[in-house]
Amino acid sequence: MKGLILIAVAAVCIGSAEAQQKPKGGDGWIRLFEGKSLAGWHPENDAKWVVSGGTLVGSGGDGWLRSDRPFSDFQLRLEYRAAAKTNSGVFRRSSKESKHGDPSNPATGYELQIHNEEPKWPTGTIEDVHAWLP
Repeated sequence: MKGLILIAVAAVCIGSAEAQQKPKGGDGWIRLFEGKSLAGWHPENDAKWVVSGGTLVGSGGDGWLRSDRPFSDFQLRLEYRAAAKTNSGVFRRSSKESKHGDPSNPATGYELQIHNEEPKWPTGTIEDVHAWLP
């Protein structure tokens, strides 16, 4: 990950049998980030992550931050802000292991681009799967 990325809200809504076991009084969404610490998260490779003003902030290095909790069928909702020249994304269905020869990415999974300087992979595309077509 290059540049600065801020993730303000990260929550999942599980759509499998697990969803039937909603927290009492809850709306079905499970908050992945409580706004105070990196509890429940594990940094991979040498990416640096901090919590600042209730926001997860990637502050340098290459790698990713993964949830310690696995999920099966889910919907992800988040907000982000990325600095210019950032190359970042959200990995889904990814392994804990790094990609051979590219330790800044997981070995398997899909990356929803948040920003990439490569015009073929702008925000919202799934890198190496669904490119943006003008």
